Amino acid sequence: MQTTTGQNWLAGKVTARLSKDLQSRIEIKNVAFQFFNKMNLQGVFIEDRRKDTLLYAGTVQVRITDWFFLKEKADLEYIGLKDAVIHLNRKDSVWNYAFLEQYFSSPGGGKQKAGIEFNLKNILLQNVSFVQRDGWAGADQTISFRSLHLIANDLNFSRRLIDINSLIIEEPAIYQSTYRGARPSTLVAVTTSTGNRVITDTALQWNPQNWTIGIKTLEIKKGSYQTNNGTTPPLDYFDARHIGLTNLNASINNLRFVRDTLTTDLSLSTSERSGFEIKSLKSKLRFHPRLMEFDQLFLQTNNSILRDYYAMRFDRIGDLSDFIHAVTLDTRFDRASLASDDIAFFAPGIKDLNKTFDISGVVKGTVDDLTGEDVRINAGMSTSFRGDFTINGLPAINSTYINVTARDLRTNYPDAIAFAPALRKLKTPNLGKLGAIRFNGNYTGFVNDFVTYGTIQTALGTIRSDINMKLPPGGRPVYSGNLSTAGF
Repeated sequence: MQTTTGQNWLAGKVTARLSKDLQSRIEIKNVAFQFFNKMNLQGVFIEDRRKDTLLYAGTVQVRITDWFFLKEKADLEYIGLKDAVIHLNRKDSVWNYAFLEQYFSSPGGGKQKAGIEFNLKNILLQNVSFVQRDGWAGADQTISFRSLHLIANDLNFSRRLIDINSLIIEEPAIYQSTYRGARPSTLVAVTTSTGNRVITDTALQWNPQNWTIGIKTLEIKKGSYQTNNGTTPPLDYFDARHIGLTNLNASINNLRFVRDTLTTDLSLSTSERSGFEIKSLKSKLRFHPRLMEFDQLFLQTNNSILRDYYAMRFDRIGDLSDFIHAVTLDTRFDRASLASDDIAFFAPGIKDLNKTFDISGVVKGTVDDLTGEDVRINAGMSTSFRGDFTINGLPAINSTYINVTARDLRTNYPDAIAFAPALRKLKTPNLGKLGAIRFNGNYTGFVNDFVTYGTIQTALGTIRSDINMKLPPGGRPVYSGNLSTAGF
């Protein structure tokens, strides 16, 4: 069996056996056995039933039942791939690998079936690429990695169950692009109990075959991720149509994927194409086609630290490409520190603000329509805020409508002109003489045209105001309304 003639005979037996079982063309250039339960296969080629390449591997290593070629049934316990390319494609609802899935998952009417069956516990892949062309859904992706080592508790195709003890992936690289596919839309409009019309999906969007997947520990080392959705060139700041992550390192524990919902305990770090960095992200993650939720959150970025809870809600995952208008944020901050320089990666209109905000409270809504409840904000040494707000119109700050209920707002002139530069033009009265300012009341309007109603305590005395101030660009400031003073 160690002679060339013997090896060629065995290679013929292997390919004939598999080709017959799988009803597909399979070629193997060379086979080397060790004790008839370990095989090294060189130059492995598997063709799908459309006569396109499904797999080519320079080396395939398997561990299988002793003397398997003389038996009716054999168990495959280990697979190793090296220098391999796997092509997954479909133009309709059927993948080109469906015949393999059907073969290995068929229960045979309760009878044991002759052939090779999966009893995989150990998989090692080195220099492997998966190339997916999904013309049905309109989503292509290429996934490659230097190595992937999987140790499983159970891989059961007939029960659609994957139970993995550990998975280590080194230098993975993922590239994705989307386009209009051939699949009919499963989205329909429905009316809720409150009378609102919402969009819902009539199918499981991510897991149509209802697999159950569990991974106890998953390690990702030096990964990268890139998306290209649409034909427009990337923006200089964060662009959800063109995401580029590098140096991605992650530790993921207790991952569960049931129906179309993924949950896990997550810890990761990465850098984005725009310059935005996630230095540390730790959270309990829940993710499905209409929600990305981070509970017990700790996030450290370039200049910010966020704590407690953050969620993004959307009608479909593609809404992330319209982040400002189509994604609803739900946040609960606890002793968070948020730098305007970091916000500017997503809303470049505030890149010159140069402020850091210490925040506690609840903020909800889309970026262009935010609501804050019981919010406490400190900015620098002199400015603090406690109250509620609504902000409509970001990121265009000059046309943004602001409604603030301030239970306690404290600031001074230098901080005030940093937030509202148009105040510099107001020379009479001289606002700089007011010193430290404390306000209790309401602020309604725009940065250059607003009404203040409430009590203002200053170094010169107390003012009670119901005043409209207009600060037109290039024009004279105008203010009108009612004013009363005490000890001023």
